[in-house]
Amino acid sequence: ENAGTVSFDPDGNVLTLKGLNLSKSASRYYNLLTVNRDSITVRLEGENSLTTVSTGVSYAIQTIKTSGNLTFDGTGSLLVETGKSKKDIYGIKCEGSFAQKGGNVIVKNSDSTATKGLYNNQAVYVSGAIDLTGGKLTAEAGKGIQLSAALMTTSADINITDATAVLVSGAGGSDSYALYTNENITVTNSKLDLSSADVSGNSYAMQTGIILWHVFCFFRKWKCVYNTCFLFIIHIAHRIFCIY
Repeated sequence: ENAGTVSFDPDGNVLTLKGLNLSKSASRYYNLLTVNRDSITVRLEGENSLTTVSTGVSYAIQTIKTSGNLTFDGTGSLLVETGKSKKDIYGIKCEGSFAQKGGNVIVKNSDSTATKGLYNNQAVYVSGAIDLTGGKLTAEAGKGIQLSAALMTTSADINITDATAVLVSGAGGSDSYALYTNENITVTNSKLDLSSADVSGNSYAMQTGIILWHVFCFFRKWKCVYNTCFLFIIHIAHRIFCIY
């Protein structure tokens, strides 16, 4: 199925999706969207969807993969769905930084069909920093064997300002994280809905180095927070509470 339009502005590195609905079978060598540029902005207009169909292939699959920075903006929406695999599953795999300035981005991963091995199920995996400054991001990771993570970067900061994020990690593996980084997380005037699943190892709605909460952040449900520095700064109505 392929409806809608796709246009690209090479001067601004802007890829515009307008009413695009694309569904393809999983491939060992190809993703539905692969970007080999230092940076790309995906502008959303209308309702869009990218779906990788698979009932359990024997190779890693990902629906969107970028070799550089990825930014979403616009007023439309994008649904990213990734099928089942016996190895790693990624809805969005970004080798640079990840940003969202607007729009409604929904990423849903299917469960892993593997019974053994060190394989991950990650809805949005980012090598660099994560910066959410508008719109709404919903990321749901399915069952993993080693790790299930909804939104993850290992060695960079996460900033969430004036945005909404619904992050759900799956069960089945040794570790489950809704939001993960070894560095700092700053949340300002945003709404977070975080949920991790019961697993045999670590299960945290949020893992971070230092959390900075400014203004008002609403957490509807979570299991717990693991904070390596044990420093929480909550700024609500111009008052600061520090818990050590």
